[in-house]
Amino acid sequence: MPGNIEIKAKITNLSELTERAKAISEEHIPLQQCDTFFNAPTTGCRLKLRCEEKLLVGEKSACLVAYNRPDVTGPKFSHYVLSPVSDPATMEEALTMSNGAIGKVEKKRDAFIVKRNGLTARVHLDNVKGLGEFLEFEVIVENDSQLPEANSIAEYLSTYFGISDEDRIPGAYWNLLQAKKTDN
Repeated sequence: MPGNIEIKAKITNLSELTERAKAISEEHIPLQQCDTFFNAPTTGCRLKLRCEEKLLVGEKSACLVAYNRPDVTGPKFSHYVLSPVSDPATMEEALTMSNGAIGKVEKKRDAFIVKRNGLTARVHLDNVKGLGEFLEFEVIVENDSQLPEANSIAEYLSTYFGISDEDRIPGAYWNLLQAKKTDN
């Protein structure tokens, strides 16, 4: 049961939070990402093709990601399956033909790896095209027995980064882009 406990929040102080992330992380990975979302026939499931480039080394990769996650503002469990993709253009074409593409999310992401109490957390500082700046925590779990500690780490990170309940957002960036489009 690979998955993670996740919290996502809107932020206004990217440079300050970047310094805080650097202070507690073991690794910093600047990324450029483009996620193409597709219709998923299973209720509650999201399906995306993620293409990314590690900016410091120019290394490109892609993977298909299927995941289930509730749209709540607090810590939420996300169960996911990742499958590496060697030819993302053809995969995107096939998925668009079979499932229908519903949109793209483009972002610059600064990923920081944080180790705490035997678990690994990914701290993401994102600048999302059309939306702005966000902070996301993903505390990785391998089994159900790790969930209480993962929740505790997610809450610790929220406190460390000064994230209030009002800052937290449900859903995916794609949902926010759709809501913004509807409002205009």
